Amino acid sequence: MKKKVLLASSAVFFGAIVAGAIFYKAYQESARNKQIDQEIGALRDAAEKIRKNNMDLEEKISYYQTPEYQEKRAKDTLNVQKEGESVVIVKPNQEAKEQETQTAEKANEKLSLELPNYKKWWNYFFK
Repeated sequence: MKKKVLLASSAVFFGAIVAGAIFYKAYQESARNKQIDQEIGALRDAAEKIRKNNMDLEEKISYYQTPEYQEKRAKDTLNVQKEGESVVIVKPNQEAKEQETQTAEKANEKLSLELPNYKKWWNYFFK
């Protein structure tokens, strides 16, 4: 009788160990599968981003090969013009320039008023 109880308890003990080992391995595999799925998702996202980038580059290439772009580029860089076309140069208004400089000076004054004293001294001696 003792032998049967000992045999049954040892079988239950070893069965629990085997079941624990199986559950542990199953947990490891599920964690590994989850990690692999995350990597696959990241790679798919990267592939989609690369596809979009390629499409953008193809659109740019097709635009750069158009005669309109080539004409615009020639006009901008080589100062080329078509026959019958005249070039007009528009100079900025002097008053507008003066107003821009005045607003820039006011902004600089405002900034200098907001600076702490140690920065004002630093700027006075080193700038």
